[in-house]
Amino acid sequence: FWSPDSRFIGFRSGQELNRIPAEGGDPITLCGLPLGTYIGGSWSPDGTRIVFSSGGQLYEVPARGGAPKLLFELEEGEKAGFFARPHFLPFSAGTQGLVYNFGAVSDPRLGLLDLETGVHRELGPGSRPVYSSSGHLVYQSSLVDETPGLWVLPFSLETLTATGEAFPIVEGGGLPSVAQDGTLVYLDRVGSVEGQLVWRDRGGKRLGPIGRPQAGSIRFPTLSPDGSRVAAQDNSAGDFDIWVHETEKAVATRLTFAAGLEAHATWSPSGTEITFTSDRRGSRDIFSKPAAGTGEATLLVGGPLEDDYPDWSPDGNYMVYEVSGDPKNKGDIRYLKRKTDGGGFEEAVFLSTPRQEGAAKFSPDGRFVAYCSDESGRFEVYVRPFPEGAGKWQVSSNGGTQPRWSRDGKELFYVKGSILMAAPVKTAPSFSVSTPARLFEDARLRGGLLRPHYDVSKEGQRFLLEEIVGDEADNPRSIHVIQNWFTEFRDREQD
Repeated sequence: FWSPDSRFIGFRSGQELNRIPAEGGDPITLCGLPLGTYIGGSWSPDGTRIVFSSGGQLYEVPARGGAPKLLFELEEGEKAGFFARPHFLPFSAGTQGLVYNFGAVSDPRLGLLDLETGVHRELGPGSRPVYSSSGHLVYQSSLVDETPGLWVLPFSLETLTATGEAFPIVEGGGLPSVAQDGTLVYLDRVGSVEGQLVWRDRGGKRLGPIGRPQAGSIRFPTLSPDGSRVAAQDNSAGDFDIWVHETEKAVATRLTFAAGLEAHATWSPSGTEITFTSDRRGSRDIFSKPAAGTGEATLLVGGPLEDDYPDWSPDGNYMVYEVSGDPKNKGDIRYLKRKTDGGGFEEAVFLSTPRQEGAAKFSPDGRFVAYCSDESGRFEVYVRPFPEGAGKWQVSSNGGTQPRWSRDGKELFYVKGSILMAAPVKTAPSFSVSTPARLFEDARLRGGLLRPHYDVSKEGQRFLLEEIVGDEADNPRSIHVIQNWFTEFRDREQD
């Protein structure tokens, strides 16, 4: 998000909020992020403060940096779901306002906070509100009984109230942004994406599809131990849920149903359980649920810190995962150890440094863990013995994320930019690694997260990735820039 003078850009990196000069330079850390998922920030028109969303709540921090604090607290008994995507309104004489999303992920509402009085109220259904100097709030609607796309609501800065009825302007458009001169920018056909899991060979050639296409994006696929099923995250049902796809027929079954984010699935060694991350309790926790879909999810690791990226050892006695939200460290790797008496697990630290570590993966023999770390200033893939963690080998060079082992333990795959790499390795009698080789490049491999966007077959010759199918594949999305957008719709507002 931009500063009001366009000289700086604010952004999230890991568990920190930062700013950086627009012309380039070193970033400055403004604050550590409170627990929870970050969903947008906004810089005040006078340049003095920033409001951002984290963990479903709104926080403010001085633009020069400092300790974040809650922007407001709900009254006792008041429920509003999440608060996200804040956007400062231009300050007017005697009024200062902020608009935002609140409510359920599947039914977002437009909210307004009067910064002078502290009163907040609902403006109607919609998401991603931004202000236009034409005197409107531009927002995105996806309601079944309305035209999906961009809508506008006539709005007064002096009274912080709507002055007319909302009406649509761009069918299928979304992600709006408006400059101070009234120039509107948006992305077309939001929500029209269909994802499909496909096999590719070691050269990147498409071998065939898996399962069936899903509305939205299919992310973080992971194969079951026997290779017959794939667990993945997608948002075809409105929320981010875990679905299970059959590899031999076009069948997909929804596994999770809680509101909010559920992602980063991994299979138990037996293939009978799927372990995943969920923010159903307000912070990211780790749950496990029978892969057949029966029964309730069981909490394995829960707050107050954020827990993510689980992976099981081959014998099922250990589970490594990432922990973030500690003010001292960006991200550490911990593990659960099954108690000898069968009475659950005990927690232990595998790797804890001031740098960020994550995306830990057990080797097939359980003796080593591959993981990502930014200790060199950029993310690389490393390997350490488990459970002691003493000793370290760097596998990637010039950048590396998304590590996965081959099932026979003879290769360690990772992603460099958008290129899938393969490093020959040995785990006995001790660990050794040879020069990595380039396999193929695919834009779907590129992502801002450390977790793999792919998986590898049992024989190590095929790779599972997502591709975009249908109309979106033949007609890629476009960014539209519209000057004086309101001229075309002036008569519609009067009607």
